[in-house]
Amino acid sequence: MSPSWFILYYLSDLKKPAGPLLKWVGGKKQLLGPILKAAPQSFNRYHEPFLGGGALFFALSPSAASLADLNPRLMNFYSQVSRDHLGLQKEVEAIADVFASGSSENKAQFLSLREEFNALGDSRGVRSAALLLVLNKTCFNGLFRENASGAFNVPFNHFTAVPRFFDANTMSSSSEALCKAELSVSSFHEVLNRAVSNDFIYLDPPYVPLSPTADFSSYTASGFNETLHNELLDVSKELRSRGAYVMVSNSYSPWVIENYEKAGFRVNPIAASRNVAAKASSRRRVQEALIFGY
Repeated sequence: MSPSWFILYYLSDLKKPAGPLLKWVGGKKQLLGPILKAAPQSFNRYHEPFLGGGALFFALSPSAASLADLNPRLMNFYSQVSRDHLGLQKEVEAIADVFASGSSENKAQFLSLREEFNALGDSRGVRSAALLLVLNKTCFNGLFRENASGAFNVPFNHFTAVPRFFDANTMSSSSEALCKAELSVSSFHEVLNRAVSNDFIYLDPPYVPLSPTADFSSYTASGFNETLHNELLDVSKELRSRGAYVMVSNSYSPWVIENYEKAGFRVNPIAASRNVAAKASSRRRVQEALIFGY
């Protein structure tokens, strides 16, 4: 075995770090640099009640964590990754086998899988988790959206090359990280029952509208309105008073700046790219707020 070949072989076999397994609206993968730089260097337990894609959790891979989200399908996915990531991978491979590069039948296959996923509803299990991953990789822009009836309704993305559904090494490392976490379907209010002094809490809620004249009316449909943002601020203040490290992400909007600074938090702007617009030309740089209670 030549030295150069051995080096290439060794590097290819290195264990990859944990990382996001799904694309999720508001995911923080692109902002990990400034977020990690601002995070406390040491803490006891990590809490993230708006888990989504979990980029910060996976980057930190803490020894103890409490993770939550109100989306039961999402939390079932993470539960299956934690319990049996190899079984999940086999199920994903079996489902994804229906797709073929450039096939005109791919849309029909996608719609059939979407229908099955919706028929399962909020039921737990490996099949639902595998369908979520496959649909996430084959739907438009990797969105997760439900209609008023709770049915996933994102359209097909018309891919020409079958996407890569997972990286086995990343899945394995992410499973190890999740095995150290308590997973639940619960609201951000529950973090008050779990967090104590020296814990680190990262709050990444649906954002406040950017427009200074917005009245939250169009935002209410998402289930997170001004009342809930005020409650989140109260929760953040209580956690800070306990001696916990509190970090919040939100829009760099007048409402956020005024209310968090008035409460004694530091509000720093960071640049981010919008990556869920239908057209690439609409994906522009915006400022988001990184808020600290320590």
